[in-house]
Amino acid sequence: MKLRLLSAVIALGLLSVVGLLAQDAPTQPAPEPEKKVVLVDSAENLLSREIWGKWETNRNFTKFVQDGLPKDDFGKVEFKKNDDSTARITKALEELVVKMVERGKPNDLEFERAVKAVYATGKMILDRGKDSFEGDFALITMFGEQLIVIRSGKEDKPAWETDRVSFVRDADGDHDLLFIGTDTKEGKFTALNRDGVK
Repeated sequence: MKLRLLSAVIALGLLSVVGLLAQDAPTQPAPEPEKKVVLVDSAENLLSREIWGKWETNRNFTKFVQDGLPKDDFGKVEFKKNDDSTARITKALEELVVKMVERGKPNDLEFERAVKAVYATGKMILDRGKDSFEGDFALITMFGEQLIVIRSGKEDKPAWETDRVSFVRDADGDHDLLFIGTDTKEGKFTALNRDGVK
């Protein structure tokens, strides 16, 4: 009987110690939800470092890659770093990804993967006469190719556009070339050089 009583006392003591330890143990914060859009600052992505500034159509290279000049002039384009544009495009992409994942088509799921690495964001200004516009942009890689995602228009009814982009760097100067084309496989590219560089 004494042995049983002693065992009970020891058990109660152990429970008390465990309870005290549990009270002293730090509570673990709940894990943050996984980000749908991740901004990546990478020196290895050349275009994200070099895209900034003004670009103008290079008629000779455009004629070469399009087998003739297009009917409409592409105009000039400028890419600017802008915190407001970055905030808007990031929020808009997060909302867009949710809708695309719900739809669940193969391209939608690839887009979901692509925005897990957004290499550049900011403001894009296209100077093309009556067809000029400003928009927010994000640079992503999708299906192994670099794309610019552009969001423009009214906040309550935005217009979305994606364009393929390629870049050739002049290692010794400013004679870089930027190629912008439609997001279709059959689309043609416009060649641009830095504004004012001859």
